[in-house]
Amino acid sequence: MKVAKCTVNSKSAYRVSYKENGVYRRKFFASQKAANSWANDYSKAESFSRKESLTLSDAQLDDVIAAIKLLPSDRTLLESVKRAWGNMTNASLSEYVDKFNEMKKSTGICDRHYRTLKNRTAAILEHFKEFDAITPQASYEYLSMKGPSRKTLAEWFNTMNDFLRYCVRLDAIKGNPLAKWTLDDFGRKKIKKAP
Repeated sequence: MKVAKCTVNSKSAYRVSYKENGVYRRKFFASQKAANSWANDYSKAESFSRKESLTLSDAQLDDVIAAIKLLPSDRTLLESVKRAWGNMTNASLSEYVDKFNEMKKSTGICDRHYRTLKNRTAAILEHFKEFDAITPQASYEYLSMKGPSRKTLAEWFNTMNDFLRYCVRLDAIKGNPLAKWTLDDFGRKKIKKAP
């Protein structure tokens, strides 16, 4: 491992040259003290993962630390990242709302029901804006705001669930964020009609 003075973008800097997995690498520092300190830490690091963490940039370390602070206490960072990437999509929510509305219209539903459906899907689009925002918790919170009536909640729940299942069938999303919820989870009691 070698620390040497160099020039980076017309400014004086210090370069640490080191070997990692048989490949020569370089890391740059603004001061000789910072370069020597890093080189010392790297040479003392006992595990490969510790050495690898020292090769991350400050911006990368800041991202990792910020992500760890956001984690629920029962989740690991790796588990959370895998789960997030599994649910992410490049599909356009707006595009699939339009496709869903057209598909429903082609089934021959009456004008009144079609207008209601379009109003609901437009509200879903306005609230979430993109698929990645429709998480199980976010969908639960959204539907919880849909009035005190179980009937109203059921209508919104069914529309949103139908739309998300449609998106899963078309491979726009990998899974239905509403799949873990039932109407009973929202605490709206069924009202028994008198005989």
